[in-house]
Amino acid sequence: MSIPAFLGLLGGLAAIVAAVYFLHLEADLNLISLLGVVVIGFGLYAYTPLAYRLPFLFLINVSAFFILLGTWEGLLLLGFALGLFAILNLPYSVRTRTILLAFAGILLALARLQLWPLPYATVLLPILGGLFMFRGILFLHEQRFAKQAVSVWLRLNYFFLLPNLIFVIFPVVDYKTFVQNYYRQPAYATYRKGVLWMANGALHLFVYRLIYYYLIPNPTDIQDIYGWLQFIVTSYALIMRLAGIFHFSAGVICLFGFDLPPTFNHYFFADSFSDLWRRINMYWRDFVMKVFYYPIYFKVKHLGTVNAIAISIMITFVFNWFLHAYQWFWIRGAFLFTLQDISFWAVFGVAVTLNSVYQARQPRKKKGKAHFQLLGAGLLSLRVIGIFFFMAFLWSWWTAPSITAWWGLLGVWQTVQPTDALVLAGGLVGLVISGIAIQYVRHIYESRNTTSKVGQPAVYAMSLTALGCLALIGWSPITSQISTRLGMDLGPVLTTQLNAADREAQFQGYYETMLAGTNLMTTPLDEMEAERPDNWLQLHTTDALIRTNDLITKKLKPNLDIVFKGARFQTNDLGLRERPVSLTRPPGTLRMALLGGSIEMGSGVTTEETYDNLVEDELTKKHPFQPFERVEIINFGVSGIHLPQHLARVDKVVPDFQPQVVIYTAHSDEIRRIMANLYRVYADSLTVEYEYLNTLFSDLALPRTVDEATFKRALRPQMMDVIAWGLTHIKQQTEAMGALPVWMFVPSLDGKYTPEEDEELYQQAQKLGFYVLDLRNFNGKTPEDQLILGTWDRHPNARGHALLAKKMVQQIIQNTVLVNKISAIYDEQ
Repeated sequence: MSIPAFLGLLGGLAAIVAAVYFLHLEADLNLISLLGVVVIGFGLYAYTPLAYRLPFLFLINVSAFFILLGTWEGLLLLGFALGLFAILNLPYSVRTRTILLAFAGILLALARLQLWPLPYATVLLPILGGLFMFRGILFLHEQRFAKQAVSVWLRLNYFFLLPNLIFVIFPVVDYKTFVQNYYRQPAYATYRKGVLWMANGALHLFVYRLIYYYLIPNPTDIQDIYGWLQFIVTSYALIMRLAGIFHFSAGVICLFGFDLPPTFNHYFFADSFSDLWRRINMYWRDFVMKVFYYPIYFKVKHLGTVNAIAISIMITFVFNWFLHAYQWFWIRGAFLFTLQDISFWAVFGVAVTLNSVYQARQPRKKKGKAHFQLLGAGLLSLRVIGIFFFMAFLWSWWTAPSITAWWGLLGVWQTVQPTDALVLAGGLVGLVISGIAIQYVRHIYESRNTTSKVGQPAVYAMSLTALGCLALIGWSPITSQISTRLGMDLGPVLTTQLNAADREAQFQGYYETMLAGTNLMTTPLDEMEAERPDNWLQLHTTDALIRTNDLITKKLKPNLDIVFKGARFQTNDLGLRERPVSLTRPPGTLRMALLGGSIEMGSGVTTEETYDNLVEDELTKKHPFQPFERVEIINFGVSGIHLPQHLARVDKVVPDFQPQVVIYTAHSDEIRRIMANLYRVYADSLTVEYEYLNTLFSDLALPRTVDEATFKRALRPQMMDVIAWGLTHIKQQTEAMGALPVWMFVPSLDGKYTPEEDEELYQQAQKLGFYVLDLRNFNGKTPEDQLILGTWDRHPNARGHALLAKKMVQQIIQNTVLVNKISAIYDEQ
């Protein structure tokens, strides 16, 4: 390979490194570190003498164990991996080796179930499973037919594939193909293909991020058929991440001389179920066909070709389901057995079977010279559209958090009007016309003289240049310019952030009881949750709460002293996250009542670090409310409570403490939080003492077993009225006890920005007669990531509470009307 060619490859790799680094692609999986090993390793490998390349490649792979995992984890993984490799290569029969491998697998499975202690098991065993669970099967399968010995270095490198260390979902590389295709083509051609595939994978991963964050709607926000279509289409499109990982991984392997076939082939353009089965995850299809389909087919071939095809495919799809559940076990630590998963593979298997039987019965048409036919192009477009939407629909079933949630989402079809049907029909016609146009352009291109087509060097140069330019978006000087000119936050473009649905699940603490889909690809929420310490519990999973059957819902136990989210969590003898207080208000003291949720309660900080106590100390020090000598803020905050619970507390609890000011706190995405809270009240059949709410629930005419998405869709149009009623009631009760009503906006740090809604609620509170405090932009120029407990829990940390307190004090002191009114209370009382 010439020096210019080598430099061209390094230039392409530099563009990929820039894209991964500046765009933070798969940062949670440490892709940039893996890429560093790949680039440096390739630079040395390409000029290593051919006879020493395989041993050197194994050395690169082993070094990655320690670079990516650390010393002890790397040693343990290397030891177990070499042990399994030794079993697979024992000089015994395939049957004996299979039994020994199964025995070793059972022991490791027990460790995966944590039935015997294995250091770093949750880190090592998913990787070890990725290295051996399928390639071990293929290796033993080929050993039955092996006629000549294969180099031990080639065998070692087959199992120790570099990208598999971070991508536990990995293409099932065929052993025979791996061995036979080692430098089958000229080295430069294989290297160049590897770089192109890696670039293709990086682009897939970037597009996946955009789809995940910007295009997938929160299911609870879907109100019509258009939102439903957007949801199922974009959810299915998330398979681009899997395709990206597979393209990238196969590209890395090609970079070291192994001329592998493609992993995916334009899967969204399949025109039949059999065609989809051939195009999507091609390595997996080849694996199950080789190990299961063909052996079964030849055993039942005597039943006739068509019958043999049907029987073989159906049995193969049973194995297909089992192997995915088996893969789930090594990656997630539990065996997947759900109706959704079984039915997904059953429906897909039946569809492929029927399609294959139909094709087997059709006479094969002779292929002549290609001519463009309008009718044929139109029918092909219809088939592609039909397969795509059928799979999107089936995918929505497979990945739904529950059957109830999926069924509830279908309820939007009841909203379809005749005009919607016309719009959908027009959309279908538009898609068909677009499909015909694409086919025509392709026909013209392919019929051109081959000399006029774009060559591989040009494709290589254009692709890598485009990727390099895309990477520049993440370079801070350019990022700041784009952000300023467009007036938009590029954070979700440059880093993987939680989308609306996952933010809601994380902040409200539903995740640990929610089925995170049944597909093996993790979501950003999965990866963030994986970083969460084992002792990082949600409050409702501790023994800190007392449940009630009314709108109070829950309250804190008195005299708690526990560790919660890494901080000491204490309550006083009245069951409040507060310093010791008495029911009777001390003389000369201005007493405020603070109504709030988990932020006000102080998740992850100590009592002295909560913003209400910091404000209490600062106001007592500054004396803005003279002649009051001190300020006392009583914190009624409890995790997960909102407007309904604040209503009950204002009526039943707060008056006993004789407050002179009652502060109601609202947060970012307030409407969604209240809707979720009302759903729990409704679904749990709690006792509701308010006629307004009982009438509201009655008018919804929904069963108590209704899913959350359907409930929210029905309730959403009335939410501003519900909030207005609730705030009005709180204001009236506050004034009835001789106190001032204050509405305060406290931004959350969960990445859910709802500026228009926040402003609407702010204006509403003012119109209702509340004194308002606005803590928006409390953090100034301090990045939010410096103010949270962790990526897995975005409640404010001690620094965040300090900045909230500072902003609250400023808002109070600057509100001279409120200050004067509070000072006047002293004389009135």
